[in-house]
Formats: sequence, structure tokens, C-alpha cells
Amino acid sequence: MSGIFYKGAILFRDTCYYFLFGTALFSGGFIFTTVVFSNLLNIDFNSVFKSKKIDSDSDDEEPDFEEEYKEELDAVTEWKETYTEEELKEFKENIVHLETPNGDVIMFYDYENEAFHYYSDSKTHTFKALETVARKYVLNYDCKALYHDMDKELEELKEKAEAEKAEAEKAETEKAETEKKEKVEAEEESDSGGWNPFASFKNYKTETKENKKPEIKKKINKFKYLGRLEECKNKDEESKKKKQEYVEIDYSSFKKKNE
Repeated sequence: MSGIFYKGAILFRDTCYYFLFGTALFSGGFIFTTVVFSNLLNIDFNSVFKSKKIDSDSDDEEPDFEEEYKEELDAVTEWKETYTEEELKEFKENIVHLETPNGDVIMFYDYENEAFHYYSDSKTHTFKALETVARKYVLNYDCKALYHDMDKELEELKEKAEAEKAEAEKAETEKAETEKKEKVEAEEESDSGGWNPFASFKNYKTETKENKKPEIKKKINKFKYLGRLEECKNKDEESKKKKQEYVEIDYSSFKKKNE
């Protein structure tokens, strides 16, 4: 009887042991698997959300038209500086047609006025937008010298003004130190009994420059509005007709034409 009870106790003990071991193993595996998959799922969701956000941001943000063609123009390191009158006349025949936020613009360079002339159905183009069209023009026809980078011009003027200001402040400081030194020397000479009432002091008066605003150089981009796009087309048609009227035909061509 005791043997049967003993075997039953052993069986119960082993059963409880394996049950607890299995439960612990299953729970641990379940927790481990849950943690691993949850992390993986979080990473996937975050990456998907981030990619969607980037795509939506890129769709919402339109490229700034006023900044276009700046990098391309800066990349041009060699260009022609001077042109003959005949070469400048040819630029009047070269045009660029570009779509802007305020409508299409047709532009060419007029050497007589030293300005970019343009046609457009809108008169509300900003100066910087017209500069963008001008940058496109000089890139197309390899004439960077006709365009003036106003950002660089203003930056150079700013640096020059700051340098002049620093130089003036330095001169004022040196003047004050010199006057202070002479004053101390004069007081020491007076205390020693050697003061001369007829002694003259040096005049360190410096010329004061008038506070002038920095002047922008004369070479700036100029734009002139000529009319609507339709007027440009009509003008082109008239010029083509005139060219056709003055086409020279040699004798052989004339004879062949009339045979």
C-alpha cells in the first residue's frame, strides 16, 4: 500500500514539475516572440509612416522658382567678358520662353538699352522671378557676362561697409589713446615744475566721413516690359515677312523658279 502511495506521489510530483516547466517555457517563448514581433512591427510602421510623410512633404512643397538656375550659373567658371557690337546685336534675335508662377515670359537681351526686354500677359512678375528668366537666358546662349548677380553685389557692399566701419572705429580708439597719453605726460611735466604755458599740443583731429549709404553699382539687371505675348508673335510674323521681301536670289535660282 505504501509502495502504491509512494509511486503516486512521485507521479504527481513529476506531473507538476513538467506542467510548471512547460508553462514557464510556453510563457517565456510567448513573451519573447511578442516582444520581437512587436519591435519589428513598430520599425516597419515607423519607416512606412516616415516615408509617407516625406512623400507628402515633397508633394506639398513646390520648388522655389526665384532660386532656380542659380547653381547651374554658379557652376559656370569661364565665360566671355566682352562682345563686339555685331555679337551684341545677335542677342536681340535670341529669345527664351519660360513658364513662371505668374504666366509665360518671352525674353531677349537688348544691347542698346543694356536691359532684358520681355513679353508677358502678366505685369505682376517680381524682380527675382525676372532674374530667374534672365539666368535661363544667359545659360542657354552662354553669355554670363550679361547677367549681374545682385546677391553677390550686395554681399560685397556689406563686407566693404563693415570693413570701413571697423577701420574707423580703430582710428577713433588710437586717437583717444594718444590724447590720453599726452594728457598724462602734460600733467607729469606740470607737477615737476617744468610746465611751459606756451607749449602746443598736437592736433589729432581726424577727418570725419559722412555716413553715406552704400551705393549699388551701376551694373544691375534691368528689365523692360514690351507687351503681351500676342504682340511678340505679331512682331515675329512681321519680321519674317520683311526678311522674305529682302531675300536675295541668284540668277540660276531665279531662272529655275520661272521655268
